[in-house]
Amino acid sequence: MRRPCAGPRLAGRGRRRYSGGVIRALAIAVVAGAVLGRSALAHGPSLQTSGAVCWNAGVDCGEPDAEGVYAECVASDGPLSPLSRYTDRLVGDLVELEGRQVSMVALTGVPSVTSTSTDVPFEPNAGGEAALVFRDWQDGVHPEGDRLPRDVEDGTAVDELAFEYKIAPGCTEVDGDREIRGIPNPRIHEVCHALDVTPTGGDRGVRCCVESICDATLGLDCVAGMLGVAPGE
Repeated sequence: MRRPCAGPRLAGRGRRRYSGGVIRALAIAVVAGAVLGRSALAHGPSLQTSGAVCWNAGVDCGEPDAEGVYAECVASDGPLSPLSRYTDRLVGDLVELEGRQVSMVALTGVPSVTSTSTDVPFEPNAGGEAALVFRDWQDGVHPEGDRLPRDVEDGTAVDELAFEYKIAPGCTEVDGDREIRGIPNPRIHEVCHALDVTPTGGDRGVRCCVESICDATLGLDCVAGMLGVAPGE
């Protein structure tokens, strides 16, 4: 039986499910010029529970406004593994003790990146995480709502999607038979951004790129920059 709320892993296989138009998040850690691994989303459905249960266990959003929009959603302490389990390894062990340079590209459900920096590591500077809105699911077929054409064919109602994932997608892409929506993941975002600062709050520079998993390039420019390779080489 699958664990109802699997924690992020620094190595392993990211999960994708195209049949329902949902893609789970991946995080690629780049350590001293090498790809360390990929991470699964910090929660996922089991045979007995839905992702909404796991979202509520690991993320605190407070109450939505009248439009179903949340002011912010942040990782919370609870039954899921604490984020320190991952930041202690990446920042405490690899960066502080071993002196290694660690960077991460998080491919999650954030809006499409509309602009990237011209400087290494070519991180997003418009769209993406900065444009993310945490909200409840909206009825209707994309782009008016969050249901995909495949949901209509399968008879999947918006209430079922809310039960399965709790939070609405941060990005959606429909291009012919290609139907993708990505669920945001504050837990992965927070682990990723921990690499940008020192234990005393100083600035290490850009060590984290949060990219949209709905974008066709999947953040490859940022990965290339972290590996010291110019895009297209």
